[in-house]
Amino acid sequence: MKRYQKEIAITLVCLLIAGGFVYYFFQSIKWEKQEAKANSYLLVPSSVEAMLFVDKSENLFLNKLKQTDKSDFLSRYIPPLYLDLFRNIPVNQLLLSFHSEGVVCYLPATPREEKQLRSGLAHLLNTYPPHRQKWQDIDLYYYADKVNRFAGCFYAGGYWVSSYNKGLLEQVLRNTLPTAESKIGADSMFLGRGKAAVKLYLSAKELPLFVTQGDSIVWKYEKDWINADIYTVQDRLSAFLDFPIAHSADTLNAAIVDTFRLHFGQYLRLSIDTLSAQFSSDESSLYITVSYPIN
Repeated sequence: MKRYQKEIAITLVCLLIAGGFVYYFFQSIKWEKQEAKANSYLLVPSSVEAMLFVDKSENLFLNKLKQTDKSDFLSRYIPPLYLDLFRNIPVNQLLLSFHSEGVVCYLPATPREEKQLRSGLAHLLNTYPPHRQKWQDIDLYYYADKVNRFAGCFYAGGYWVSSYNKGLLEQVLRNTLPTAESKIGADSMFLGRGKAAVKLYLSAKELPLFVTQGDSIVWKYEKDWINADIYTVQDRLSAFLDFPIAHSADTLNAAIVDTFRLHFGQYLRLSIDTLSAQFSSDESSLYITVSYPIN
């Protein structure tokens, strides 16, 4: 037995070292994902009204984009060009920012993936060659569509960014500079609760929520952003929200839910009659689930 003790000890040490490397590898992946998520928010122009973030987890939501009926619903908000692009090119992570001027699409990508995305745009819009501009050391490409609109894109800092709005693209370009600072309070958003693969962020300025009783405001949403976890269950798209509100009566909770359902539907241009809402609460939070049929 003694002659094997040295071999056993060496084997255990090797296993511990290997285990440490494996743990560090997966932790580094987790840190990289968190950093990528944070960095994508830092690119967003300050005029943002809403954001949709799709994580790598399972990609169930992205799979829904490939289904025609779901794409018809989503094309109300997302330019069809990007939906077509996602059908042809696998997308692992996606951020969309919504502004009054238009929509910006952000994708973390390798140089090889960036070429695929650019080639995909050229194929969809049948523009050869695209109009090319230079901004400092960054190349911008503009592709004309059938109605003579131009979809622009560039690649910088590991992100492929595209938009139909030239002004928004230029704002994102300025945000890629080392001296740029985020003005949208990103830290307060992506550190919120929820582990959903899809997150929706709505500016509270665009969706003011308050409940009145007589001439008095009895409740008001005070944060800058409204965070929602997005799920697709069968043929319904559901948003789950966690509102921090302590020891509220059921009558107040019901009033908050009705107010949110009404404003949420109006903001997204949804039929209020088909928008259902349920809620539950505990000592510190009000939990709301809003669902909408997407067939």
